[in-house]
Amino acid sequence: MVARAEPWGAARGSERDSAVARTGGHRAPLRDWAATGEVGGDWAAPGKLLGEARAREREFRRRPVLRAGAFTMASAELDYTIEIPDPPCWSQENSANHSGKEVGSRQPLVILLGWGGCTDKNLAKYSAIYHKRGCIVIRYTAPWHMVFFSESLGIPSLRVLAQKLLELLFHYEIEKEPLLFHVFSNAGVMLYRYVLELLQTHRRFCRLRVVGTIFDSGPGDSNLLGALRALAAVLGHRPAVLRLLLLVAFALVVVLFHVLLAPLTALFHTHFYDRLLDAASRWPELYLYSRADEVVLARDVERMVEARLAHRVVVRSVDFVSSAHVSHLRDYPTYYTSLCVNFMRSCVHC
Repeated sequence: MVARAEPWGAARGSERDSAVARTGGHRAPLRDWAATGEVGGDWAAPGKLLGEARAREREFRRRPVLRAGAFTMASAELDYTIEIPDPPCWSQENSANHSGKEVGSRQPLVILLGWGGCTDKNLAKYSAIYHKRGCIVIRYTAPWHMVFFSESLGIPSLRVLAQKLLELLFHYEIEKEPLLFHVFSNAGVMLYRYVLELLQTHRRFCRLRVVGTIFDSGPGDSNLLGALRALAAVLGHRPAVLRLLLLVAFALVVVLFHVLLAPLTALFHTHFYDRLLDAASRWPELYLYSRADEVVLARDVERMVEARLAHRVVVRSVDFVSSAHVSHLRDYPTYYTSLCVNFMRSCVHC
């Protein structure tokens, strides 16, 4: 509906007459309402009403429209990609169509949290598992300097990113969709840790419904050698001198804050691994790991599995035995895909 261009301050005759009748024959009150923008009696200021209508129209135009495709949003705040299926398959029967998309119960919105130094191109291979089955997918990787240095120093910078990531759901008006997290390595787990805290403590995010979480190559406890390997991979294309300086600086920070000053550090910052051991979440979890992983040790993942089972969480774990860190999909594409898809289906239907 389009608002008429007629000046509201000059009301039409019949309207002004009825207003005058209600005010006992005095016209001044109506002129005052139009001038001040206040509400008087049964009348609201026409100028104010028109302004509110225009504000609503501007707000409507600012709302994002979900169209099929992959959209990378780069900004100073959050550099993420959202992938929209065409169309999302939310029909009534539980089956699969010829394109591989699920046509059954409402498909979850999948959030991928990448490993340190991974690119969007890397995550897109995992995103395809869900996108082909009619899921909206958001993929994001936290900056490596926050993962390796801010967290090691006990600075919760990732909490801000976790909040902005969850706010995207409200920005795109998809906050009512069931959520499935797919978390990679310790970098993804560090960010996921703050997501869990916000889901428990933030009034707005408490309404979000998570149905499951997949952990790929994580979480791992303090493993300095593995962390140095991961950081070295991230810094691979930088000058040798800079790589060496950053590796030495990181090692010093870890030894100082998590070995020598560990009791003091624990007073103001809880390690992400310890936080997840006793996490309040109770939705199902799938752990994909390998005893050949040199970055995150298999025994750390297995200890986490035992702790979650002790909290009566529905947990499944798969040891790929020979695949390297975050390389399970590359080495076992069919098996890996089937594990993720079957877990997703079980979470939606439980």
